[in-house]
Amino acid sequence: MALGIAILAAIAAYVFWISRKERSVTVEGYTLALPGVKSTGAQILIGLVDLLGAAFALWILLPPDAVIAFPTFAALFVVAMTLGMLSHAPGGAGVIEATVLLALPGLPPDKVLASLLLWRVVYYLIPFTLALGLLGGSELARRKGYFARAGSLLAAVMRPVAPIVLGAAVFLGGIVLLISGALPAETDRLRVLRHVVPLPFVEASHLLASVVGVVLLVVARGLLRRLDGAYRVAQILLLAGLVFSITKGGDFEEAIVLGVVLALLTVNRRAFYRRASLWDQDLAPAWLAAVVIVLAGSVWLGFFAYRNVDYSNELWWDFAYRGDAPRFLRASLAAGVAALAIGLHALLHRHARPAATPPESASRLASIVATSPRADSNLAFLGDKRFLFCEAGDAFIMYQVQGRSWVAMGDPVGPPQRASELLWSFRELADKHGGWPVFYQASVGRLPMYLDLGLSLLKLGEEARVDLRTFTLEGKAGYEWRYVDRKAQKDGLDISVVSAADAVALYPELKRVSDAWMGSRKAGEKGFSLGFWNEEYLRHFDMAVVRYQGRVVGFANVWSGADREEATVDLMRYAPDAPKGVMDALFVRLMLRAKAEGYRWFNLGMAPLSGLTEHPLGPTWNRVGAFVFRYGDNFYNFEGLRTYKSKFNPTWEPRYLACPGGWVLPQILLDITALIGEAPKRALSAPTGSALPPPSAEESVA
Repeated sequence: MALGIAILAAIAAYVFWISRKERSVTVEGYTLALPGVKSTGAQILIGLVDLLGAAFALWILLPPDAVIAFPTFAALFVVAMTLGMLSHAPGGAGVIEATVLLALPGLPPDKVLASLLLWRVVYYLIPFTLALGLLGGSELARRKGYFARAGSLLAAVMRPVAPIVLGAAVFLGGIVLLISGALPAETDRLRVLRHVVPLPFVEASHLLASVVGVVLLVVARGLLRRLDGAYRVAQILLLAGLVFSITKGGDFEEAIVLGVVLALLTVNRRAFYRRASLWDQDLAPAWLAAVVIVLAGSVWLGFFAYRNVDYSNELWWDFAYRGDAPRFLRASLAAGVAALAIGLHALLHRHARPAATPPESASRLASIVATSPRADSNLAFLGDKRFLFCEAGDAFIMYQVQGRSWVAMGDPVGPPQRASELLWSFRELADKHGGWPVFYQASVGRLPMYLDLGLSLLKLGEEARVDLRTFTLEGKAGYEWRYVDRKAQKDGLDISVVSAADAVALYPELKRVSDAWMGSRKAGEKGFSLGFWNEEYLRHFDMAVVRYQGRVVGFANVWSGADREEATVDLMRYAPDAPKGVMDALFVRLMLRAKAEGYRWFNLGMAPLSGLTEHPLGPTWNRVGAFVFRYGDNFYNFEGLRTYKSKFNPTWEPRYLACPGGWVLPQILLDITALIGEAPKRALSAPTGSALPPPSAEESVA
């Protein structure tokens, strides 16, 4: 009692002392301001409540046979805590326990120690854990800007490889589910599970987990192609697989694997940006084969695991917690049906082109084509192409979609400064739809840009351009063409250029010549990269007409480039009974006319596969192309066409195919071939007066 009164008196004296004025203490040169009366009183009150709360917690946790009043136990607890502090042991460990055991001799020591251990957890461990979590959360919140920047940097680094890594991880997740469905469940886990999960849920979870595994194998293909639909489906399937793994047999290891994959997939959301349905993808035969191999491997593993189980038809209808073999049979059947359904869908599915939209204004196209020095920009009027305009609207890329190939015809049309913007926009547009960007007949001047796009280059051939400054009928150099021109006059050929408006009246005669020419060739119309008979298209051009004895025997529509850079012809046809050399005479007259009007070049078009190297160390494509050029006359007169155009002593300029390389190249070449053959049908089936089907609003750059 005396000690207690002395302590209280000391506290009261201390409070009175600090109430007189602000007090401070100095220790080794450091001055510490002491709290005032209110703060000191609050500290005393909080300390008292804390100490009594700790005493009450331990009093509650004492064994039931402990008969001791709380005030008495509180005094005992204060003594134990005081001795613990005086001992300087961390948390008074050992001292408090010894004091309580000595003060309660009538209780079993093991039970008292158990109470003290539980009190340590309640009083020390749990509050410490909560405090540590709050402190960590506070520090993370203060540094959230740093973590956001680090996360953005990590996402930017991971974005190029995220589809590959996550696609492989999801494929692995599907394998894990299929293998798990083929193996017996852990006996101990099933014993616990049967008290928590009803048998129908266990059976359904096992069956659905295997089906989810098969679908994950297919979804992984969509993730590799960055499809947003595959991303959403993969999230749902991984979550479902995680739940099924737990409810079918307590397979927490599998659940953890699927959970990690799901977390990685979620944080890389921006890597899957292509707006397309998962089921719109074309499943490659190799991928379907991989699915079949994995499924067959899991079935074999199951039969190996249950090789000692005698098969009978009753197994299919055996439902029990320990019925692992029957569950394997049912799950394998369901997985096989799912794989078969997916395979049939992939084999019957055909990749559809983007939907056609209202036609683009021909006047808008004409205003841009008029600024292009390239004469082949007039292919924009053919009616078989789509268009991608730049943001300013004064340049475009003309293209069409065939399968997965997004084929652009030539270079961008319009001001040169728009080329880079358009090329990247087209690259992004094709990538967004999961297509391959292809540039057909790309020019030499744009090759660095195509390389910047990450495309491979294949030489298609060389284009013949006649320098009109040196072309003449005079002297020794012009002897051959002077002879051609005089012979045409002597034979009575009348060659004239008719304006576009006046040429309309001649269309019936021109159509007759065109049909006769096509009949003699025994081939259908081609398009995309060259013109075909379409009156809506021909109305844009002047017509060079060849008459013999008063009737039309040949014609060609005339193209011209801006700034009088070049002139050429596109649709050039003549009747089978026309005099020999009619096309030579037509070329000579048109070159003379273009030269008189101040044009720099006359374009004779491309000689396919010409100019390719035959060196043994050259690219495979060049060596194959050179071989076809030399020995493929039974299919196409490659060498003869080059020889004919060489008569005009042209300048040869290479033309290229810019596209993704590797295994997709054969399919791209097939798509281009099909595109050229189908272009006339596509154009002639468009509404009357249309120039082309432009891109939808989703495809529009602007």
